Amino acid sequence: MYCPICGNQIPDNSVVCPVCNQLVTYQADPNQFGTPPKAPSKVLGILGTIFGALGIPLAILIACFGYIFGGASLVLSIIGKSKNHEDKLALVGIILGALAIVVALINSIAGVILYSSLL
Repeated sequence: MYCPICGNQIPDNSVVCPVCNQLVTYQADPNQFGTPPKAPSKVLGILGTIFGALGIPLAILIACFGYIFGGASLVLSIIGKSKNHEDKLALVGIILGALAIVVALINSIAGVILYSSLL
């Protein structure tokens, strides 16, 4: 059985939770409130990191892919970080996404300079 207040597992038929010291009422359906809390998902942080890692080499090859993958990485990672503040992969995704955009910007500027020198 789980405490409906703090979510910790407690002995069956407990009257008081030994962790939070709150009164525990008996429930006919044990799944009504007594389920343990779910751990926050890290899927968005993982996806953001993957997009950021792909965005850097793609930004070197073709700048527009760096903008697309870097932007997607930033969006996914920022949303992932806002939902799960402990997600370190989301922070890595934010950094990689920003780096992909910077590399794409440098590639774009270098392309313009190279093109203008050929004219």
